[in-house]
Amino acid sequence: NDSAMIDAFQKGHDIHQATAAKVFNVDYEQVTKTQREQAKTVNFGITYGQSAFALADQLSISRQDAQQLIDQYFQEFSNIRSFMDQTIHFVRNHGFVSTLFGRIRKIDDIDSPNRSAQRNAQRIAINTRVQGTAADIIKCAMNNIAEKIQGFESRMVMQVHDELVFDVLDKEIKKLTPLIVDAMESAASLQVPLLVDIETGGNWGSVQ
Repeated sequence: NDSAMIDAFQKGHDIHQATAAKVFNVDYEQVTKTQREQAKTVNFGITYGQSAFALADQLSISRQDAQQLIDQYFQEFSNIRSFMDQTIHFVRNHGFVSTLFGRIRKIDDIDSPNRSAQRNAQRIAINTRVQGTAADIIKCAMNNIAEKIQGFESRMVMQVHDELVFDVLDKEIKKLTPLIVDAMESAASLQVPLLVDIETGGNWGSVQ
């Protein structure tokens, strides 16, 4: 529910470029490749509890600069910090966390005297809500697609994170493409659109 993140998605912006514009206080169009890459690392790392030390090592920057990136990130996207804190608070009170679709995961060690175990439990809790929900969405899309492609000779053969791979006959591509896009984009109703890109080629490697 972070307004800045929602606004970027609704405008169809590249989320890492939009994050960089906020964190580095530059216009969206003026974001450099390096700034975008750093923002991408921050987007994926901070919400899973990445420390300034780990971020500094990954980006090959000083620990002070890494901490400044983290501080600026949470200043610009304050609801993400609230989301993380609320998640940890909920787990401490209930001992579990759930995805947006209600899939539950029990979390141990959230109050462990071992700081390393406690931090790991916090990362798992937040990760479950974020990536667990993403996993639920792609599974819903797969169920939708499995129903819609009955009667076709083409087949859905593999899922890789948020990607689906199909073996498709040339004669069925035009009919299958809109069915697959619709099934994936309608897999969940969120405050932001679920957008799908489709590529075709002789094999998976040729469309990467």
